[in-house]
Amino acid sequence: MAYKPALVVVDFQDDFCPPTGSLAVTDGRAIAPTVNALLSLPFILKIATKDWHPRDHISFASNHPPPNNTPFTSVITIKNPLNPLEEQTTRLWPDHCIQDTKGAELVPEMDQSKIDVVIKKGMDKRVEMYSAFADPFLEPSVSKSRLEAILKEKGITHVFCVGLAMDYCVKATALDAAKAGFKTYVVSEGTKAVDASAWSAVEADLKREGVQMIGLDSTEVDEFEFRVCPAFREKPQPKEETSEEPVKMMGEGSDLQDDPTIEITRINGTHILLYNKFCISKSQLMIVTANSYHRQYDPLDGDDLEAARIVLCSLTSPHFIFFNGGVTAGASRKHKHLQVLRTPKDSTNLLVNKHTTKEFPKLPYKYFSVDFADQAQPSKELLLKTYQNLLGRCEGLVSGKQGESVPHDVILTKHWMVVIPRSKRNFEGSSDVNAAGMVGMIWLKHDEEVDKWKELGPARVLRQLGVSNGNETG
Repeated sequence: MAYKPALVVVDFQDDFCPPTGSLAVTDGRAIAPTVNALLSLPFILKIATKDWHPRDHISFASNHPPPNNTPFTSVITIKNPLNPLEEQTTRLWPDHCIQDTKGAELVPEMDQSKIDVVIKKGMDKRVEMYSAFADPFLEPSVSKSRLEAILKEKGITHVFCVGLAMDYCVKATALDAAKAGFKTYVVSEGTKAVDASAWSAVEADLKREGVQMIGLDSTEVDEFEFRVCPAFREKPQPKEETSEEPVKMMGEGSDLQDDPTIEITRINGTHILLYNKFCISKSQLMIVTANSYHRQYDPLDGDDLEAARIVLCSLTSPHFIFFNGGVTAGASRKHKHLQVLRTPKDSTNLLVNKHTTKEFPKLPYKYFSVDFADQAQPSKELLLKTYQNLLGRCEGLVSGKQGESVPHDVILTKHWMVVIPRSKRNFEGSSDVNAAGMVGMIWLKHDEEVDKWKELGPARVLRQLGVSNGNETG
């Protein structure tokens, strides 16, 4: 299941901000740091909307006769000009965001260079249009923007909303995004309300329609990619060591089935490169130790890392290697092996798509990393020294069984290495999570499991599976 998020910044305009805005929302300008922080994230699409009213717009109190023309307090009933049987009741407002005026411009505090598309709304003088999608009339709609079409053209799956004001245009835009089929979030630090006392009621309205309020530090802002693979239903589950060995295995100490048809090559006499029978994609490979008694709960050694280095350097497209260090870290087999996977092209915010540690995203658990930017092809010795140092930093944070290394996951690319201490293999009925899952690539057996993950919250699950670091990055 691809994940393609968009950010929609709703009406972050001068007229909605103190000190000079004609319809200034209290502390409206204060959301700028949050908006800019979100704009710095690699959303597929970043959209800003603008109220763009004609001077004779129906929502302006100045365009109505007294006594029912007091801004903020007077209300009117607007009839659908195309269907008089359909009505909408709305507040009257001060004149605001009039076309080609300073008040209608996006605030200078926002980094507008990162905006891909600007959507103008509220241009039909006959109707109110809080939502950036369309006016509230349905039979028929009178004024509709291209927002939904643009989002769908880009294959957007998730929409994150911020801007002004939370109880009007942000709320209406988020609700319409959800109705259009997008998984929708409102980032709480990125919005303010006209009526602060209405915040709880608005949040309840959003929740009722499936829109989730999240904080800026929530990892839901980062990427999670759910893939359902029916082949995993047949995948063997981890077992305790026994003296009984199944037939046709890769050696006397192995619990991996021997299948010559999936063998690709031998590496240095120490490892075997195989196609992965239980794969999430056709390009998924396994690097298995030739010695069938090497165990998944043992730490990586120099030969393991040298085999990994050789495979990475031989592949022409970007790949990464991951290692599940023990059952707690997501291993399903005891015979020691690493896995190789192509870096997903359609995922813009996974850790595996980052090329330097300086760009690693904020994650809800501790991890330790080293950048190899100065080493075109890090040597076996450097890889081993780096791994041992990072693994040493995990010790004391989690504990393993006697004679085993501490549970940990490893992610390795040509550019960097990450080691993640693991405390649990799953959480509150979630699927078991391996190293790929810890960086957002979550693999499931059944479609129903996606809903379970969404219910629990992916960031909350991963925080429990690793070692929580609060809001800090490892």
